[in-house]
Amino acid sequence: LAGPFTNQEMAEWFQAGYFTMTLLVKRGCDEGFQPLGEVIKMWGRVPFAPGPVPPPFLNDPDHERLKRQQELAIIQMQLQYQQFLQAQLYSRQCAQSIAQLQQKATLAPLTPQQQQHLALLIQHYQTLKQRTQEHQQGLIPAVSRSLSVPESTGSLWELKTPTSQPAGWEGGSIWDLPPESQGPTLEQLQQLEREKGGKLLDPERCEAELRMRDDDERKRQEEVTTRRQQEELLQRQEEERKRREEEEAARRKQNEYHFGKQQEDEEQLRRQQEQEMLRRQEEKRRREEEERRQREDMIRKQLETQITFTLCEKEAVTPAVASLPQEEERRHQEEEEARRRCEEDEEKKRKEVEL
Repeated sequence: LAGPFTNQEMAEWFQAGYFTMTLLVKRGCDEGFQPLGEVIKMWGRVPFAPGPVPPPFLNDPDHERLKRQQELAIIQMQLQYQQFLQAQLYSRQCAQSIAQLQQKATLAPLTPQQQQHLALLIQHYQTLKQRTQEHQQGLIPAVSRSLSVPESTGSLWELKTPTSQPAGWEGGSIWDLPPESQGPTLEQLQQLEREKGGKLLDPERCEAELRMRDDDERKRQEEVTTRRQQEELLQRQEEERKRREEEEAARRKQNEYHFGKQQEDEEQLRRQQEQEMLRRQEEKRRREEEERRQREDMIRKQLETQITFTLCEKEAVTPAVASLPQEEERRHQEEEEARRRCEEDEEKKRKEVEL
């Protein structure tokens, strides 16, 4: 609260633009405050300027009903505007979701669930758009009526000046309203209050429904995102498993190739060693056989030489004839001994080769 101030001060501040039409003012003789715009309408002039002075403002029941009716109209307009803003916001969210899904569709084909969700979003967006247009068409006339001076008798601002004036007041009283301009009855006000209470629940219910829809949409988006992430994870795991199987198969094949080649090389080396050993044994056997033949030839030649020498001596010396059988027997023994030694040597060499 501020004041009191003089009419001159109030007029200067009003001309300077410090006062709005919703500023609550009252005179010293008034019982309650009134909006400045309403006072100007009732007085027909700025109350701070010189002119006839209306009677004091009393808490008239009719005036209170008019004020309550005006408040109800303002609240109704605010609720309509709030519903319009909520519908417009949700419509914008639906448009963003539709744009995101359409952008995803250009990059990759949508799943059947995403296509169904997109169709539902488009249908819901069209419904919201139509409802927003209806709210806007119903809201603009109400705002226009609230900002203009109505000419009908049902207006909150139009108050007819009574034809009869009470004694003691000059210029007519603005408080004496004709019966047809009186406000609604008490029953009508109670009905308006009930309607007001019911309508106040509508935006709350609408807001709750919007929150529920937003929560459902967010949960659906989270489920879609989670499902897509799980599918991508499963796909990566499947690709990793296939890659590991291919690597394992390639490694196994390479190991089998190396193992087979190693076995083949070892087998080839073993065959080469066996062939080399057989070749050496064969060469050794041939060499021993050659040596044995040479020894036998040498022994035979020695025996022949000895026999020839013996025969020559026999022809030369007669007494030596008596010892010829003994010499033959000795020669035969020497041959047997030489043959036995050769066989022993061959057997010994064969055992050494086997070892």
